[in-house]
Order: sequence, then structure tokens, then C-alpha cells
Amino acid sequence: PDVAGGAEPRATGLPQTSPSAEDFQRGLSSGITCVLPEEEQKRVYVGTVEGRVIIFSTEHDFSVLRWIHLEDASPVTCLDVATWAEGVEVPDGELPGLLAVGTQDGMAHIYSLANGRLAGSINIPKALPEGDSHHALRHIRMVRIAAEASLPVTLMTIDRRSRIRFWGFKVHVQSGKLEGLKLLVDCGQLRESDCVPAEWLSRLKEKRDTEARIRKKKREEEAAKAAKAKAAKEAEQKDAAKDAKGEAVVEEEAKPPEDEGSQGEGENLAAEARWTSKEPVRICAFTAMPSMPVQLPIDCLDKQPFEGPVASAAQALEEMKNS
Repeated sequence: PDVAGGAEPRATGLPQTSPSAEDFQRGLSSGITCVLPEEEQKRVYVGTVEGRVIIFSTEHDFSVLRWIHLEDASPVTCLDVATWAEGVEVPDGELPGLLAVGTQDGMAHIYSLANGRLAGSINIPKALPEGDSHHALRHIRMVRIAAEASLPVTLMTIDRRSRIRFWGFKVHVQSGKLEGLKLLVDCGQLRESDCVPAEWLSRLKEKRDTEARIRKKKREEEAAKAAKAKAAKEAEQKDAAKDAKGEAVVEEEAKPPEDEGSQGEGENLAAEARWTSKEPVRICAFTAMPSMPVQLPIDCLDKQPFEGPVASAAQALEEMKNS
């Protein structure tokens, strides 16, 4: 559906960062791709398929404050806002901070919240060619941790194939342009096999062997009962045949006991498939842990990867060397 948001058309003469009356009549977008509400700012950031970010105010009947047109016009896939991030120096009354925009083409754009101007872009497919077309960013987040003194803002990107990367950058306070950029960590790809504890396979085999022994014992007991019942039935039939003086007796073959199988056999097979799977894990959501110490249950920790994406990246690198 078109996005109009109930806003009134603005008067002409405003900068191009504001929609015109004709824009409102046509509709601001033909499709919404992502929405980022910010309660403290009283704003809603909306990404569109046309490669735009439309900023609504929640104070005045969701009027449009500004819209930003991406230079590559690629559909917007994720958004993040950080008012704490050091950007261009803004006058009093203007909102400080930065806006991070991820796109379908794998680009990460950094904008100033104060004026909506582009500070700089990270062309991830060009900087880190992976040899595939799965560059679309699914998550983007500015982290309030400075990896280096000269790089006060850390940016995390997660693409379609769940490849996690951390970038450090700095925006010049006067020019508002990106003056420093560095790839801090390339975590590689988190695969399904990396999310299974190392000792899990031995526990699975032990469980499967135990279930197999139980099924075997059950089959033997059922076979013994069936043989005993068959012998008793044959004796009865022989006695009945004698009494009937030669009447034909049709013996019904006893059916072998059905193997009910293991109730968790399907679950075990699915889990074993994860153990050997090279498919990437799809990261649907994430959160930042608090700065204070956190006591986690042992059972939860026991189900987490021991080396995580680091081991996965090393494994992928080793496979590339051997191929």
C-alpha cells in the first residue's frame, strides 16, 4: 500500500529532503520493507522498496519530517539510529547522531540525523567479494563500543547468509563526512554444525544405542509370546481336528510383531543432520547483553557453540585452501 501516513502536504519551496504535494498525491512509496520506531525521539523510520527512508513524527498526526533518497536506489532492508554516535556538529535544537541504512545490494550507508546528508557508504560486496549474490544486509546495528581511539563508532552488519562483520568508523565533526573506516572483525559464517556442542554426538549415539537395545528386547519378548501362543493354538487345533474326524483345519499364520521404533528417532535424525550440515544459520534477531555480570543457566550454555563463528570461518578457510 502507498505510504501517506495521514500527513498534510507541505508547502512548496522546502528543500528536496521534504516530499512535495505531488509526492503525497502519488504516494510516498509502493511498498514498505522495514520499520524502526524510536520512542525517545518520537519518530518512526520507514524503509521502502524504492531505496528511500521516510521519517515520520509521532507528535503531529504522523507528519513527514524528512525523506532520504539512497544514491543506489536499492531497497532498504534494515535501519538503525544512534543519537549518541559522534557525527557532524549540529546547532542547538537539532537532533544529533547518525542513521545507518542497509540495502538489498549489501551497501551500508551512514547519514547525519541533523540534516539527512550522506556521511559515507560501505560497499561490502566490493570490499569483501564472496563470489555469490547473497550480499543483502538483514541486520545493522551501531554499537557504543570504540574498538580504537580513532574509531569511536562500531557498526555490526549481518548479511543474508548470516555473515557477521564489525566495522569501525569516524565522521568528521565539521565536514560531516566519513574520514575513517576499518574492518575490525570478519566473523565468517555461522553454520548449523557450529551450533551443536562437541560432546553432543557421543550423547546422541549413546541414546540411540540404548533405544535400540530396548527395542530389541521388546521384539524378543513379543516373539517369545507369539511363539508360545502359536504352540498353544496348534495344540488346540490338533485336538479339534481329532474330534472332527478329519475335518480340514486352516492355520492362520501369526503376524510378526511390528516394530514401533523409537519415538525420538525422527528427532535424532534431524539433530544428526544439523551436526553435519554446512548450511548457514539464519539469524532472525539479536540483543546486546547488559554491562553488569549475568548468571546464565548451565543448560543454556551447554547448547551453545564453543567456538562459534570463529571456528566456522577457520573451517571455511581451510576448505577453500584444500579445494
